[in-house]
Amino acid sequence: KKHQLTVVERGGLYILKPPTERFESLPENENLCMNIASAYGIEVPSHGLLPLIDERLVYIVKRFDRLGDGSKLQQEDFQQLLQTNDKYTGSYERIANFIKKHSSVPGLDLIRLFERALLFYVVGNGDAHLKNFSLLRREEIGYQLSPAYDIVNSRLVLPQEKEDMCLSLQGKKNRLSGGDFKRLSEHFGLTRKQLDNSLTRLNELRPSIETMIAKSFLDQRLKDGFFEIFKERAKRIFG
Repeated sequence: KKHQLTVVERGGLYILKPPTERFESLPENENLCMNIASAYGIEVPSHGLLPLIDERLVYIVKRFDRLGDGSKLQQEDFQQLLQTNDKYTGSYERIANFIKKHSSVPGLDLIRLFERALLFYVVGNGDAHLKNFSLLRREEIGYQLSPAYDIVNSRLVLPQEKEDMCLSLQGKKNRLSGGDFKRLSEHFGLTRKQLDNSLTRLNELRPSIETMIAKSFLDQRLKDGFFEIFKERAKRIFG
């Protein structure tokens, strides 16, 4: 029927994430983070918020591992690729080393990975584990980093979260600085021009991100919390 969604057992083209009692306003949180990522130039799937009958919002995202006919593209997440039993044990350097060897477009994917690490840090995404990074096989290109997904400000819903980053970066998970990201870019093999471009674009986007937070569907208390997390992290990077 019009304005209704049909749940299917297989072959669906969208994923729905309803609100939960455990994590406050998670659909609104994820939608905002995905919008910020997109504004920064990170590839993300089509996504948005839909109202339920009780007026609560549900997050909806289009599957990027499906073609229009429902057939599936080959996708492997980095827990599988790095052959580890713990999705929380890993580093951005290990992901980068794998990309250098196996991506069809390693130079591009390393920039993509670096910018995700940078953005995840400033938006408080401390739950970006190995299963949140994948290689996707596209017939015309081969294996490359998939669009970004599952981006949330975890610090906003888990204030007691002990670590700023789930995966280590330069051997650290907390109190990261611009210098840490500079050294990470060097490990990735990025040029100084590429590093400056990634940093400058994010720095120039800061006013727009603040506006996006203010206009989001989060309530005012959560908007204020999100803004403070972003402001603190951005200051550590840019001073």
